[in-house]
Amino acid sequence: MRWSDAGGTPGLAARRYDEFVGAVLLAYKEDARTGLVRPLAAALEPAFRSAVLEASRAMGGVSPEIATIPARRCAARDRGFHPVEQLVRRLGTRPSRPLRWARQPADQRDFGRAERLENLAGALVAARRLDGRRFLLVEDVVTTGATVGEAVRAMRDGGGLVVGVVALARVGP
Repeated sequence: MRWSDAGGTPGLAARRYDEFVGAVLLAYKEDARTGLVRPLAAALEPAFRSAVLEASRAMGGVSPEIATIPARRCAARDRGFHPVEQLVRRLGTRPSRPLRWARQPADQRDFGRAERLENLAGALVAARRLDGRRFLLVEDVVTTGATVGEAVRAMRDGGGLVVGVVALARVGP
């Protein structure tokens, strides 16, 4: 499933988000069913490999750095692990951590697109200068695109460039 955000960053999702995918991700993330990392990574792998290859081609054969959006402090503490980082590691890649939370946004589970955009505005910043670095951003689920858009903005403001986004699942067309 391909898409691009408002700024033109290309995205690729391995699956359409549906009730089954949602239930499996909920069990993995919220119930700490970490054994699900293997089948989830297997589901993500074809899209991940394709996105890395496409980004590398676009960059003249140079591979992008693989990055994840940091888990919110309370979620990381409660879970004891970072779900997306674990997926990326299962694929044999160690993700970089170019971002940090400047502030903790509210839980946006029940928010619509406009509320999510407002909630996340300015919430992420580059952890350090990213001058000249290019990233492929990996996410578990893209719903409205607000979190990914905020990450892309923060990396750009830090001097980096997101050359693509790959997600396990995406809501919508």
